[in-house]
Amino acid sequence: MAPRAGSQQKDVTSAQRKPLCQKLGTEIVNIIVGEEKKKFVLHKNLICTSSPVFERMFNGSFKEGKAQTAKLPDDDVESFALFQGWLYNETIEHSNITEGDGNFTGQMVKLFLFTEKYDIVRLEDKTMDTLLAGKNNNIIPSLAWITKGYKNTRKGSVLRLYLSRAWVWVTMTSEEAAAWKNEGLAKA
Repeated sequence: MAPRAGSQQKDVTSAQRKPLCQKLGTEIVNIIVGEEKKKFVLHKNLICTSSPVFERMFNGSFKEGKAQTAKLPDDDVESFALFQGWLYNETIEHSNITEGDGNFTGQMVKLFLFTEKYDIVRLEDKTMDTLLAGKNNNIIPSLAWITKGYKNTRKGSVLRLYLSRAWVWVTMTSEEAAAWKNEGLAKA
């Protein structure tokens, strides 16, 4: 997938070619995530090259830049853990997520929402690839995840398009289509 139009993300191909010690750098940042205040410790250079939002946050004049600590109380701990795994391994390590709609698809939707919020285009693309691979295994999002994903994405989002198409497919082909009432999406 190509990066979305208007993205402020840096050219990551040159960063990818660097030796690991240069990609990581020596500076560390702390990120406190979710209501449970889970602490993540990451290499500053790695997180800043992945996202223009984190770049400005930690290299700008914001309080996070001065303290080298950020608090993300509204973000999902599991999504951030998947982000951290992707930062270091360039894969979405979802083997611990049960291959069922409530877990796998829901977590991929939450991860996508996280990537869109922080403009992490490469992970956004990888998340969609992973979600589409789940579709190939007949893992289709529930109405609850379709509604949540649609409500929380911006117009033109590839996730929104996918979820809209999933809703149409289920309502047109599923024996359980009667359970998929329009009421949930009408509120979105």
